[in-house]
Amino acid sequence: MNRFSACVDFTELKKNYSESVIKRLEFMTGLFMVRQEKHPVRLPKKIKELSKNFTTIDDVSKLVEPFLASEDELLFFNLISRCYISEIDSLEDKIRLYESFPRTLILIKDCDLLVEEYEKYFYPNRSMRKDQKAIIFYYVLIGLIQITYFSISPVQFFRASFTQKSQSSLSFKENPKVQQFYKNFREANPDFAFPASYDRGMLVLLTVLTETFLVPSISVYIQYSRNNLGMVYIKNRLHTIFNPKTLHFTDTIENAELVITDCFESRTTQKDQKVFYVSDVYDETTWFELFSCLQTFLFKPE
Repeated sequence: MNRFSACVDFTELKKNYSESVIKRLEFMTGLFMVRQEKHPVRLPKKIKELSKNFTTIDDVSKLVEPFLASEDELLFFNLISRCYISEIDSLEDKIRLYESFPRTLILIKDCDLLVEEYEKYFYPNRSMRKDQKAIIFYYVLIGLIQITYFSISPVQFFRASFTQKSQSSLSFKENPKVQQFYKNFREANPDFAFPASYDRGMLVLLTVLTETFLVPSISVYIQYSRNNLGMVYIKNRLHTIFNPKTLHFTDTIENAELVITDCFESRTTQKDQKVFYVSDVYDETTWFELFSCLQTFLFKPE
């Protein structure tokens, strides 16, 4: 593969892509250069129409144009690169693609339908941001392409930890809200693009996309009187690690999910409220334990 890809100049691409993307493009280029010439790629009309749009954004097929036999092979290179290599298209590219696809194409109609229903379900009182909708559309479309045209489940393109047999702590955790949405969607749209046998793949994809834009939050009450700077020190150090949108500091102990304190008092606590005792605010072990406590809170299953 190195010998074949050495025939291609990747200089321009290296200005825009990471080394990881370049290595995968080198491999993809080598595969296309050693294709069986007696059996060139011939794209069905539906795939060809869809593929043309990817060439208008970032035509990576120019890499292998001298070695390919037809327009179909160039279009296929552009399409399959998106299916196998992450981040070929920037956020701006994804937005332009979302806006430029002909809405008459069947797969685009199905993708639009899924994204529109997703928005209604998860954002009933407001609209998704433009970039958010474009990202969800892009990856749902890639998933639909893989399922519809290549009979490949999106699950295969995630880590092994997302498989049903995995016992790893990183294994795929089902999101009840996503499951309910998808169940409702399939029931309301029985003619949707792909077979039910690929439902789990789409569920994994939608769950990952949902969690991508999910900002978990926790309400925190701090009670520290051992020294004058203690409370300020705790708040500022927490914000160096956690997004300010994630930690909501409250002045009312009853409203807190987590209480960080240097003393215990007899009081009424709310259900599931946790108390983290701080003996020495400058002790690194204490901070390690506090960060672990917050992470447990933020990433607990719904």
